[in-house]
Amino acid sequence: MKSKRKGQLIGLIAAAVLLWGGPGWAQDVTWQGGAGNWNDTTQWDTGVVPGAANDVFVDGGKIGIDSVVTVTGTTSVGTLTIDADDEVGVNNNLTFTVTGGSLDNDGIFRLNSTGLGTWLSIGGDTTLSGSGSVEMSNFSGSNGNRITGTAGATLINDEGHTIRGAGNLGGFAIIGLDNRGLIEAVGDAGLTVQLRSTAGTTRINTGTMRATDGSTLTFITNGVLDNTGGTIEAALGGEVELTGSTTRIEGGTLTGAGGFSMLSSAVIADLSTDANISIVNNNTGQLSG
Repeated sequence: MKSKRKGQLIGLIAAAVLLWGGPGWAQDVTWQGGAGNWNDTTQWDTGVVPGAANDVFVDGGKIGIDSVVTVTGTTSVGTLTIDADDEVGVNNNLTFTVTGGSLDNDGIFRLNSTGLGTWLSIGGDTTLSGSGSVEMSNFSGSNGNRITGTAGATLINDEGHTIRGAGNLGGFAIIGLDNRGLIEAVGDAGLTVQLRSTAGTTRINTGTMRATDGSTLTFITNGVLDNTGGTIEAALGGEVELTGSTTRIEGGTLTGAGGFSMLSSAVIADLSTDANISIVNNNTGQLSG
């Protein structure tokens, strides 16, 4: 009798372990396909809206279905994967947090501020990968779009991935940046790259950072931005602005038919350029190397 009960107990424990999965376990949750509201439980294969413990898939590789998912409440996920031709859009005045280090995006992730803070937040070092883009509406400043996160975390924008639009990248000096892909300022509200100032913060560009026609890409680097192997471009009609005594860009290339302006003792050093660079009236800029 003891042996039988012991066997039953072991079986129950094994089943519990399989169901629980341990502290590193994350359950996959997949969008069923088509347009809809993120908070609609019937759209998820588990029948439950996913959260920070879940790896989320939109829409799990479904063929011939374009899914457009609208986020209407503050949301956290572990990781997020967006397929080609699919979209996830965050409505005005909401925060979408990725805690598990990965947003694998072959579609579009949108921040849709219409005048209130709308954030993509990372819960630690996080990679944006895939052939897709993060698209931000034409609202910047404290009441616009923002890519931010846990203090000191690094956002990695991988090769082939794009961040595009207007807003603040860096969360007003909260996170670091390792850009290997494309970052574009689009829209007259402009895009500001404002990185963390503390020692050990990652500030690297080996990709391309561009101001497009009619937009301004502003750098407040709060330390050295290592641009070795990277390009910063002001396209025709675009403006790149380097501002602040702690803004320093080293290495790589500055280029483009648009304009570069330097304010408040910003520094460029040890780089090549064919760009039109000016120092704004009554300001100081430094060229070194």
